[in-house]
Amino acid sequence: MLLANQLYYETQASEYDRKHHVGSRAIQQYYEDLFNRFVFAGRDAREVRTWKVCDIGCGTGFLESFLQGRVGSIVSVDATLSMLKVARRKLPARSISWVLADAQALPIEGPQFDLVCANALLHHVYGFDQVIAKMASLVKPGGRIFLGYEPNAIPYRLFWPVLKVAARMLPEHRNREKIQQAGGAGQARAGEPDLHQLAEYHIFRGQGIHPFRLRDRLRELGIVHSRLHFTSLYQAALLRDAGLPFPLDLAPLWMYRISGRLSLSFSLTGSKG
Repeated sequence: MLLANQLYYETQASEYDRKHHVGSRAIQQYYEDLFNRFVFAGRDAREVRTWKVCDIGCGTGFLESFLQGRVGSIVSVDATLSMLKVARRKLPARSISWVLADAQALPIEGPQFDLVCANALLHHVYGFDQVIAKMASLVKPGGRIFLGYEPNAIPYRLFWPVLKVAARMLPEHRNREKIQQAGGAGQARAGEPDLHQLAEYHIFRGQGIHPFRLRDRLRELGIVHSRLHFTSLYQAALLRDAGLPFPLDLAPLWMYRISGRLSLSFSLTGSKG
């Protein structure tokens, strides 16, 4: 799984931000609103500016783009060098430390962070329990945790045929030959002809992550006062990715909050007891 992710995202790093709408005003506003209401809730802005944050699976620095300047320091971890290079070029702030490491073998120990976060990470990891256990162990007592944009297993059985068709329309599928060629010998070692599907295992093979089971597991790990957040925002983004002219940034933010358990994606916020 690690090799598939590294090979796949080495080919995608330079185009990742454009293809995944991370610069979209609607997406940025949704995340900022989520953080303001649930991650930073009850904390003075001056206190938040002293926070030490760890972002696991940081990619090209999506969370860092609005966390920098609001928190004290960020340790940003990713397993793909090209993604880290893109992130570092975009965000050269001295308050951010970029670390090349596997989420399942983090070279970090002890409850030292006020916030530990991971956006769109778990669905890339076949057995992610080790990752969330490590994340929980890194949070200080009273600190916060954020898991963002994970595929919701509840509607996947219902929408699975539609998702398979949509996947074939996305740019990643159209660029499949380019991705396979870039994988070269490494891809043969991965033993999987479709790197994209293997890299995003729980979307294409595992049929999502169950939000309530994830919340229950985190409670066992000491993450209390947890809350699930469902949104229709990424359904809209998926339509854009498939080439349909959905006005992602023209829709009001409240519209994306109108969602429920059948939303294709969810996020989770919580604090450590």
